[in-house]
Amino acid sequence: MAILELLRRLGPGLRTGTCDLCSAQIKYPEGYVFYSDTMQPRSVGEGDIGCLHLCNACTGAYINDERFQRPTPLLSMTIDEFAKDPVGARKVLQEANALGIIRVCKAHALSAAQAKLKARGFALLLWKNKQRCIDESTEFWKSELSPGPPYTLANCIEIMAGFYNQVFGTWLIGPVGGIMFRTALVANVTCTECKRPFEFSDAIDHQALRNREMVISCPLCNTVFLSARRKGTGPDARKTSPQG
Repeated sequence: MAILELLRRLGPGLRTGTCDLCSAQIKYPEGYVFYSDTMQPRSVGEGDIGCLHLCNACTGAYINDERFQRPTPLLSMTIDEFAKDPVGARKVLQEANALGIIRVCKAHALSAAQAKLKARGFALLLWKNKQRCIDESTEFWKSELSPGPPYTLANCIEIMAGFYNQVFGTWLIGPVGGIMFRTALVANVTCTECKRPFEFSDAIDHQALRNREMVISCPLCNTVFLSARRKGTGPDARKTSPQG
């Protein structure tokens, strides 16, 4: 009983976590909770990588003014590539997740210092209530993003085709990020046939998607822009994207 009472009194001081980038130990109450828009395939867990608990060292290495000024490309890697070189692949995954964090921070128009301050607050919440931290941090990082350049219909179709191949194909990380995907869904585009505008999400046949098919058509005149069926390692496109 005395030992249990001692453990109760020590409480959070004994709790530790693990850095989601480098796997280093994070001691209470350290760390930062960010969000990565790097997307993973359905075989791993569909959607963004999501909330990541970073140690002080990784936060300092990636969340700084110099890194925020660099481009944030979408890195890609297949499951086969990961199997052939797991050590090298883990470095790619680490960089991809870090770039996903930076993209989200920059989409919120946050400086490195502002992003760290926000992420630090979420980390303090994490030690108190993990689920509340995940819910609140996800809600914040995925909302109120600064609008980027407008997407055309062709842009949106290309993004959705990449998303489809990424989810149902053999990618461990693919060429589409969560910010790109969500921006495309709400983009206002114009049909190349009837010349009328619509929100791109209305062009996606969600029932077909549940059946592992991708069908994109104008919701106003029914012109089919893309029809793809899962075949081999990617979609078998039967009609190509429109121009513009």
